[in-house]
Amino acid sequence: MANQIKIPFVTINQHGKPFYLTSLTAGELVLLSYVARRGVDVEEGAVQRLLNPTRINGIRDFVLAGGVFPTSIVLNWTDTKHPLKTSATRLSLPRNKEAAQIIDGQHRVMGLAEAIQKKGSVRSMPLPVSIYHNLKTKDCADIFLAINTEQKPVARSLVFDLYSVASDYIVDPATVRAGDVAKELNAQVGSPYEGYIKFPGAPASQKGLALSTVVSAVKPLIEDKGAFEQVGLKELHMQSQFLVNFFG
Repeated sequence: MANQIKIPFVTINQHGKPFYLTSLTAGELVLLSYVARRGVDVEEGAVQRLLNPTRINGIRDFVLAGGVFPTSIVLNWTDTKHPLKTSATRLSLPRNKEAAQIIDGQHRVMGLAEAIQKKGSVRSMPLPVSIYHNLKTKDCADIFLAINTEQKPVARSLVFDLYSVASDYIVDPATVRAGDVAKELNAQVGSPYEGYIKFPGAPASQKGLALSTVVSAVKPLIEDKGAFEQVGLKELHMQSQFLVNFFG
């Protein structure tokens, strides 16, 4: 296709590896990008893992519920016949299919593609994108590993605690209820866990169980068709009181 996507951009150079930081719509991103898988595709830059359909479905539902993606999807522009062009203010990308490998974000892109099929307006959703140009496999591997190994996930206790204040579309209801049970076990006078559950911000010297440990143990009881549902324990106070009685 001859027409161009012309967008504002910023050039960033980190240790001699320049890339363009810009924004593409979900529709443009789905059109331009493709996945090159390690051990499957024989081409430079193939570093991706096999896709996980369950994760793609989860991202699709996340998008349809109003979820956002503030971190960049990382691409490697590989279409040598139609190279990127820049002016003082605009980056020009040929509107061609499968012109850029996905270095990081393949599940997000595939989830967006499925969301577009369900809701056409998702096509215009803007997304932050970092675009490298004709990287070799070694460079793609370095970037992939930097993102997926050096940038460590946050502590699970903090994740579970933040669920109590986050928007409904991003939280897991069973995890939220398990966190509420943990708070009651920690606060209730006479509970064997009174003051013994460590929440984010607790002093390092405090003894007790991490919030993540308690939530992970209680959550299977809370989930649909879990033990509490099977015996009719649906109210928060009844669930926490049962545990107080059981462990007491």
